[in-house]
Amino acid sequence: THRIICVGNLTRIRGTNDASAAVLVSDPYQQRGLGTEMLTRMLAVARNEGIDRIVASIMRDNEHMIKICEKLGFVVKEQNGDKYINIEMVLNKS
Repeated sequence: THRIICVGNLTRIRGTNDASAAVLVSDPYQQRGLGTEMLTRMLAVARNEGIDRIVASIMRDNEHMIKICEKLGFVVKEQNGDKYINIEMVLNKS
C-alpha cells in the first residue's frame, strides 16, 4: 500500500518573479522532519529557477511550522486576520 504523507507546492505568482509555497504533512508523520526537508528542497528549486521571493500563509496555531520557517530564514510580514500569518523569504534582491 502506498500513501501520500507529504506534499509540497511551489507556484510562480503570475506577472511577478515571486512564488507562493505550501507544505502539507499528514498528521501521523508530523514533527519527523518531513516538512523541513520538503521546504528545504523547495527553496533549492526556487533558487535554481531564479525566484526572487517566496510567500506563504500559515495558520497562527501551527507554531511548529512557523518556527521551522523562521529557522530557514522566512520572516513574518503581517498578521492576516485571526487565523493566519503571512511570511516571506527574499531570495534575490533585485
